[in-house]
Amino acid sequence: MGSPCDAQRNPCQNGGKCNEDETGNYDCTCDALHTGIHCETPISNQICTTAPPCLNGATCRPQLTEQLYECVCPPGYKGRHCELPEIGDCSSNPCLNDGVCVDGT
Repeated sequence: MGSPCDAQRNPCQNGGKCNEDETGNYDCTCDALHTGIHCETPISNQICTTAPPCLNGATCRPQLTEQLYECVCPPGYKGRHCELPEIGDCSSNPCLNDGVCVDGT
């Protein structure tokens, strides 16, 4: 029947390492970006669904990188978690003599 950790039968996904004990049972050691019995679930999926880190109505997108996720900020916010209000160039009222300030110019 062969070992469950044979190269052709390796049940561990996404580069997980198969570890067989003396009774023929096995478990998988996953890399830093995956979890699950067979390393089938990207950790980033869990972050976005169980404890979303994004603030102010931002969208959490799983990433298969060291950052694990990115937050897509709604208009008016910025930062890793969309925690910072975007302050426009005109917020300090820099124009003199009745000039009209236009953000981004």
